[in-house]
Amino acid sequence: RDLDVRSWEVVPGQVLPEERLPAPRVSSDAFVFALYRRPGAHRTRLASGGRLLVRLGAEEMQVEEA
Repeated sequence: RDLDVRSWEVVPGQVLPEERLPAPRVSSDAFVFALYRRPGAHRTRLASGGRLLVRLGAEEMQVEEA
């Protein structure tokens, strides 16, 4: 496949279970987009490989290695 899209709707306080994504056949990155009410580009690029934790706060997101 050329593109794999996954979508979740998360409510405050919800914790999603860990999800393992299949390794791509070619080197690629992932992107996370969040819809916040305040203005701004609420997105981040995730480097390929490794485990990451994405925290969606009330007004911003944080990404850290897990």
